Amino acid sequence: MTGFSRLESSEGDVEIVWQLKSVNHRYLEIHFRLPDGLGDLEGMARKRLQAFFSRGHLDCSLALRRGNGTGGTMVLDEALLEELLSMEGRLRTRLDGRGAGLSLGKLLSWPGVVRQAQGSGWSEPVTPALLEILLLHLEKAARELEATRRREGELLTELLQKQLSDLAVLVEQVENRLPTVRSELECRLRQRLAELGETGADPVRLSQEIVFYLHRMDVAEELDRLKVHIREMKAILEQGGPVGRRLDFLCQELHREANTLGSKSQDGQLTRLGVDMKVAIEKLREQIQNLE
Repeated sequence: MTGFSRLESSEGDVEIVWQLKSVNHRYLEIHFRLPDGLGDLEGMARKRLQAFFSRGHLDCSLALRRGNGTGGTMVLDEALLEELLSMEGRLRTRLDGRGAGLSLGKLLSWPGVVRQAQGSGWSEPVTPALLEILLLHLEKAARELEATRRREGELLTELLQKQLSDLAVLVEQVENRLPTVRSELECRLRQRLAELGETGADPVRLSQEIVFYLHRMDVAEELDRLKVHIREMKAILEQGGPVGRRLDFLCQELHREANTLGSKSQDGQLTRLGVDMKVAIEKLREQIQNLE
């Protein structure tokens, strides 16, 4: 899931800035940008983050310096600026363009957007105590990121529940259509049987052919499995926790059943409903990729 966290803190006269950014990914990938001289931190930091997250592409950066540093060039934090502009865009879309936008002055005065340049390395001794301090502050930043991802997950859960309900409606429409399709198909086959009977064809053999053909067109099992998968996915969403992989597997099963149903269809309306089901399942799959 997507999310952003920035934690500016201090320990004594040491200024610490952790920045975490998460985007969707099927597995957990963590990339670090650490000051020179802090290479030993990466392995420990990775383990701490793995305790919080199981999926997603995480970019993790650390800025570190003594608070009594002097001078230096001012630099622009483009990642933070992009995040602010993205948030403003989403809000303006939600508000239909109403409200004043962020001015350049407000953007530049936002905490962390413009800051004093820091050296690319940490020249002081890296003690176990310093490493543990940095890891504790990383955990704070991870909790903030976890909270933003959780809020997004709650919104996605509501959306997925609605999409599953919409899919269940399509399944119900197919079920309601089936008796009419069977009746019409049987009528056509029996009419054909009568025509063939006049030619001296074996009526018993023709009746067996009708039964075989109707059985081959039957999609009751596919519909039953679709309903079972939908109920299971709804239950999984209600349980919460990391559910993305389980839902992804069940979504593949939904798609397989919908394909089989479509291949058996001999009715125009059922074919259209089958296409609608596959479109709905694809939308469902796209959203599931955003879940942990």
